[in-house]
Amino acid sequence: PQCKGKQWCFIDPCNCNFRDLPVKSEYVSDARYRGSPLFYSYETCGSKNTFSKNLPDFGSPRCRCVGLYNVPGTTDVHFDLAAWGGAKEVVSYPGDVGTSCKAWDKDMHPLCRSSNPPDFCTAKWCYVDPCECDMLDIPKVSMYLPKASHSGKHLYYNYATCGSVDTFTKKY
Repeated sequence: PQCKGKQWCFIDPCNCNFRDLPVKSEYVSDARYRGSPLFYSYETCGSKNTFSKNLPDFGSPRCRCVGLYNVPGTTDVHFDLAAWGGAKEVVSYPGDVGTSCKAWDKDMHPLCRSSNPPDFCTAKWCYVDPCECDMLDIPKVSMYLPKASHSGKHLYYNYATCGSVDTFTKKY
């Protein structure tokens, strides 16, 4: 089918390996495929989805972001900025911090609120499962949430899956 001149098709979301994740169909919301709701994709058919608004970016298919997306509330991150002339500070990030590709530190991290913020402040990153990442830029253990885990492992982050360069890890 076509929508506004763009091709799309229904797909099996369990067997789709594209950057843009499949979207659950609201048009035929009662329809099922193998007991699950129907999903569609423009990318499968060589088009770009301009129909759905505000779709989150969950990273490269070779290293997807993990976590509970769109969770309300906040996640407190403890910073000790003594090495950079600062003090200890607790910052309340959004509850779903790291669950999709965003510049999570922009205007949040204490160094990113300065008049001359470092490059990492505008870089997109997310939390990932290191055992499911097939990228040259290997995931690093999160220092923001040192006691957090995902699937029994420490929480890892990655910039490359979001198309950004990691300028944070080596310096900070």
